[in-house]
Amino acid sequence: MNASNNPKIKKTMEIDAEKLRKARVILAAKTDTQAVDRALELAIANAEIEKAIEQSFGSLPNFEVR
Repeated sequence: MNASNNPKIKKTMEIDAEKLRKARVILAAKTDTQAVDRALELAIANAEIEKAIEQSFGSLPNFEVR
């Protein structure tokens, strides 16, 4: 998903430094902004996949998030 044509906004946030560091490594992001953007893309894609599975099969297993 490439949203480069979408408008950008500036945000000030408090983000866990270690989670951001790990996300940058996992997502091969060169910047913090790129890591957050890629993580948001993955969250959106995950929701779309879940919706498609629910529409195809009726429901998802209830996995507990820890």
